[in-house]
Amino acid sequence: MITINITRKKIKHLRLVISSTERQVRVSAPMRMPDSIIQDFIAAKMPWIKKHLSGMVVSSPQEPIEPWQKQQLREAIAELVKKYESVMGVSVSEFRLKHMKTRWGTCNTRARRIWINTELARKSPECLEYIVVHEMVHLLERSHNARFKAFMDTFLPNWRQAKRELKLIG
Repeated sequence: MITINITRKKIKHLRLVISSTERQVRVSAPMRMPDSIIQDFIAAKMPWIKKHLSGMVVSSPQEPIEPWQKQQLREAIAELVKKYESVMGVSVSEFRLKHMKTRWGTCNTRARRIWINTELARKSPECLEYIVVHEMVHLLERSHNARFKAFMDTFLPNWRQAKRELKLIG
């Protein structure tokens, strides 16, 4: 049985947190959000919740990313960069990993370097792909304008879903 604690707060989006140390699921919801929406959200996330609680990717935010997790992340990013360089017609000079508190990734367009947040080691492969593609699209378009979104739609049609997942699970 999975216990889910729901707390209403002054926030805009649903937030789901899994604590591996306590093996519990916490959902924070906006004050006026209907219960039905919260229940639908939890039901939609249940396979993901079960996967994480089963020990496949269980960790708490306070635990540092292990070296083997960083290595797996590096390998996954390298594959994604290689795949999308040919599709997009751009080249990434290098990518680096870094723990960032407020960003999932950054791009230095002049140096053609992207930085990826190490916390993505704890997220789904779709979230990682979204962030890598997002940062690589900045090599084609620096701002988040209509042209940028059109590139995203072309290269990764489901990007909005991954973006929502990152916002919801934090």
